[in-house]
Amino acid sequence: MPSAWSFENGLATTDWADWSAEVQPVDATQPTRLKAPGHSDWQIFGIEPQPRHALEIEEAYGRQDDLIVQYQQSPQDSYRFHLYWRKLPVSPASQLGIELWLGVQTGLLDSRPELHVTCHAGQAWETLKHGELVEAEPSESLAALIARRDDATGVWLIEPSDQVDVTLLSSGAESTVGVFDHFMEKGVIRRARMRFHILSADVEIGQIAELYRSFAASQLPLTA
Repeated sequence: MPSAWSFENGLATTDWADWSAEVQPVDATQPTRLKAPGHSDWQIFGIEPQPRHALEIEEAYGRQDDLIVQYQQSPQDSYRFHLYWRKLPVSPASQLGIELWLGVQTGLLDSRPELHVTCHAGQAWETLKHGELVEAEPSESLAALIARRDDATGVWLIEPSDQVDVTLLSSGAESTVGVFDHFMEKGVIRRARMRFHILSADVEIGQIAELYRSFAASQLPLTA
């Protein structure tokens, strides 16, 4: 099956009915841009490794709906990491959906890898806790960030089992979360998942909760 992603001039792109996504694999710090006629761009999932990383690509390729990028551990790095973007199908609830899978693998003793993930909306982000989306489970862990524009709503979801490894670092028009940030021994692998959806401007909390529950019930990518 051909890949849903195409490569040209250093960009990896894919599209839905109205929207398209642009990823710059050579520089993970640059956000994924979501574009559609008549809409302002969304800038999501800019990745800033901590400590600073050389960002030397080991491999980058598309496989079906997945864009897979491996960053090797250069001599000045304490870990290698990978990013997998998955194109999700359009649904009645979502104009587009994209899943990001982040993973780190330590190469030195007592490493403390962390990935900062930033999304920029041009509007302030509202936070939702797990217990606000799953009433039967009154958890205070960060589950979602929501940005409401006049023309659309952006919903950034954190997979429930990964929330223990996610910390909200800053909130505003540009919001950042830290992923992992704990000591790991050599050879340890950690992974986490998040999703971003664009919904209608008048979306209700029940629709967001439905997408969140669907994410929680979804299978891991084949690349797991």
